[in-house]
Amino acid sequence: MIGYFADLIFETSDKKIITFNDMTREATAVYEDHACIGQKPQSEFLHPDLDTVSMNIILHTKLNIDPKTEADKWLDYCRRGVVGTLCVGVPIGVDKWTIRSVSQQWQRVLNNGKLISCTVAVTFKEYITNVWLNR
Repeated sequence: MIGYFADLIFETSDKKIITFNDMTREATAVYEDHACIGQKPQSEFLHPDLDTVSMNIILHTKLNIDPKTEADKWLDYCRRGVVGTLCVGVPIGVDKWTIRSVSQQWQRVLNNGKLISCTVAVTFKEYITNVWLNR
């Protein structure tokens, strides 16, 4: 197993392959800039913002999976607001994650509408379940 989100597993085995590429993690901070007469504003650090992670999940029938079924799982988790651990080898971040957006790019479809290959772009955002976690 490579990793997982909630109960959706990234894996490579002789039975099936569900993996990702182009994973990006972004951390930002929130500052307040206070105006000062005749001077540049003074910046004040307020707090770290929630991290985001994005990745492209590769789905193809040659990897022994049904791309439509797998792609729709990610869409369903986004629409239902599923909260879960995001793990790639080890858990990422300090708490849980949610799926904030899902985009499906269908590369190959047969004439009967069967999806052969697609890429699912997923964006996760941290979800802090305990506000006292970092104190």
